Amino acid sequence: QYGRLLRYVWIDQGHDWLLVNLELLRLGFAQISTYPPDVKYTDSLYPPAERQARDRGIGLWGTPPTPVPTPTAMPTVAPTPAPILPVAPPSNCEPSYPDFCVPIGSADLDCPDVAARQFTVLWSVTNPDPHRFDGDGDGIGCES
Repeated sequence: QYGRLLRYVWIDQGHDWLLVNLELLRLGFAQISTYPPDVKYTDSLYPPAERQARDRGIGLWGTPPTPVPTPTAMPTVAPTPAPILPVAPPSNCEPSYPDFCVPIGSADLDCPDVAARQFTVLWSVTNPDPHRFDGDGDGIGCES
């Protein structure tokens, strides 16, 4: 009807495949919309992922930010040039695990392979949980 194609997007992560459509739902960046005949995962995968995001109150399901009023008059002060700061070298640690360092590109690890327990796992589209330490998606890795 609109002259476009709908597709399921998969990313090869080397050891596993990531369904981007499902990840967007799970992180609260999308909600379910169906357009037959493209309904392959509508009943099985999508509803639990959307429900998880809604239950966690993230993304679309999060609390809207409180609006900040715009000032009516802007002061006329000359801008101060920003200082030039040294750029920190890039970290060699996975950004998904801020509590301890898992080297980027390391082999697929499981919880028994690391000493840390109950650590923070930051999920996002650009920083997935590459080792799947957070199996239940609650933001805590290696809980058991």
